[in-house]
Amino acid sequence: MKDYLTIDELCQALGIKKSTAYKLSSNKVLPKYKPGGKVVLFKSRDAINYIESRRIASNQEVKESVLKKLFGN
Repeated sequence: MKDYLTIDELCQALGIKKSTAYKLSSNKVLPKYKPGGKVVLFKSRDAINYIESRRIASNQEVKESVLKKLFGN
């Protein structure tokens, strides 16, 4: 994967629309880089971090977490 992605490449990688990508960047959820002019780039690592931060735990993981909190195991 390239170090930096264009808006189109980011959208394809994340499976989102351009409007969603622009909202994520304007709300400072996903950092962007503006090297000059109208060019907007996104760091691949930031896109990966965004995906990984939205992970939803499995039922088994939730169960284990609850048991660990209740019984301290």
